[in-house]
Amino acid sequence: MFSPSIHIAGPVKQTLVERNIIHANPKPSDAVDRTIITSDSWDGYADSTCFRQNIYYAAEPSRFDFTSSTRNAFEENIYIGQFKNQPESQKNKKAENIYTEKVLKESADGYKGLHCLMDSVILKEHTLHYIKPEAIKTFFQNIF
Repeated sequence: MFSPSIHIAGPVKQTLVERNIIHANPKPSDAVDRTIITSDSWDGYADSTCFRQNIYYAAEPSRFDFTSSTRNAFEENIYIGQFKNQPESQKNKKAENIYTEKVLKESADGYKGLHCLMDSVILKEHTLHYIKPEAIKTFFQNIF
């Protein structure tokens, strides 16, 4: 089942993917895709995509698949887990340790550790969760 965490499809140019937390828990079935990023064609391929200061965590072996996209750039990203085709990067042990302490040790699924970044609102009897802008800004400032 095709379901990458981030899917970049088509001839997009000069895209910035910055300060995201991709926290991939175990999949419910072996048939479910474990790809973190897929960049593929939809009448063309992406060009000049920059991935900056993102956190990629995978509980199971995962992968990056950039197919024929061109000029992808990676700056100060954190990779926690096993990834096939992982972009080259400098290890940031400080950032890995912070994420491990504040998120993974709170709960492996990440929910308890990341809950401090969220707030909620009730809308038509449904609880909606959203990221608190100041909380996520501070979180990333402490890591990078």
